[in-house]
Amino acid sequence: MSHIPYYGQTESKSVTQPKNGYEIRAQLIEVAKDYVEKQAKANIDYVEKMQALGKIQLDEYVQALKPYTMVDIMSKAQEMYNFVSCKDKGNAK
Repeated sequence: MSHIPYYGQTESKSVTQPKNGYEIRAQLIEVAKDYVEKQAKANIDYVEKMQALGKIQLDEYVQALKPYTMVDIMSKAQEMYNFVSCKDKGNAK
């Protein structure tokens, strides 16, 4: 049976179910992981360029090559969650 719109109603698009809290958190962690990975790659690219130019010390180079951890991902996810859950958008924690 096809949908017949009411007077003045535009044709409706498919209705999607809202995501539950677990799905939202999983998606937020995925976004945080992508962010941390991109940031780590950008840091590595930067220190490799600085090392090639001789403008960075060996210990700084080694520190930048240190892999990110799950704590880094969770920290970024918590920061993102605090931003979206803050009622006063001007004062995000």
